[in-house]
Order: sequence, then C-alpha cells, then structure tokens
Amino acid sequence: MSIIWSKYGASENLNYKIRYPVVLQNITYNGLEQSPNFIGYNENKLIAEGSLSGVNAGIYKVSFTPINGYTWMDGGVYAYEIEWQILQAVIAYPTASIKSFEYNGLEQSPIWINYDDKTMLIGGTISALNVGKYFTTFAPKNNYIWENFIELIYESFTHHLCGYQ
Repeated sequence: MSIIWSKYGASENLNYKIRYPVVLQNITYNGLEQSPNFIGYNENKLIAEGSLSGVNAGIYKVSFTPINGYTWMDGGVYAYEIEWQILQAVIAYPTASIKSFEYNGLEQSPIWINYDDKTMLIGGTISALNVGKYFTTFAPKNNYIWENFIELIYESFTHHLCGYQ
C-alpha cells in the first residue's frame, strides 16, 4: 500500500504489488491432462488466459494479468506471458529376439522386445517367407522419444531368413 499526494490531499493507493508467476519444472507426457505448478499464481489476484493445462507433449503459453487492486512489482497491470512444456516420454528401442531364421517353408518374423504399438510405428518388412535380407523400421509416435534423446526419425533393424528352398 502507498500514499498518493495530490492537490486534494493524501489518499491511499490500495494496489498491492505482486511478483510474476513462474514455472520451475516441466512435466513429462503420461497421456493424461496435466498442469505445472505455477508458483505465485493466485486466481484471486490474477486473471489467467491461455493453457493452464495440457495433454500432449509440446510448448504451452499462458498469460497472467493482475486484477483490480493488484499490480506487478514495477506498478504495471499488463499481461505477463509464461511458456511451459510437457516433455516427450522416453521409450526404449525395440530389439529382435532372433535376427536370423532358417528357411522352413512358413512365414516367419522376429519377436520384438520393447515394441509397443501404442508408442511407436513399425514399417518395412515385418515377416517373410522366402530366403533373403529384410529390414524393419521403427519410429516413435508423437509424445515419445527414443531413450538416448537423439530424435531419430527411423531406427532400422535387419533380420535374415537363411537356408535353401
């Protein structure tokens, strides 16, 4: 609270000074709606516009404006914008349990360890009947990233079907 002097005398200015809200930690995608901890945000003192919560990995924006009776520490009443983020969830690379097969006249395919159709896409040759060299590719879906944090679009694995027909 401060006292303002004018030609009519002293009057009280009932504007309380508040600090900008901050987000200290990002959150990781889990498939549910999430909201970061906005330190300093009080809905009785600030109007929030934008994204206070989100579901998918990405960058979100929210702006805060003091309500009547409150100002920022510099005396302003402007909108202050914050960016916050939901990080991609980390997933492991799939690996083949068996990379080489002996020809038996039947269609064969590797058993993929760590493969999850909810978190990644699979492409290329998934199973084969004839002798040859085959490639299978994997890509993380939106909201996911490979465990080494290098965002490779596709990771390829080779499997062989060996033998005589």
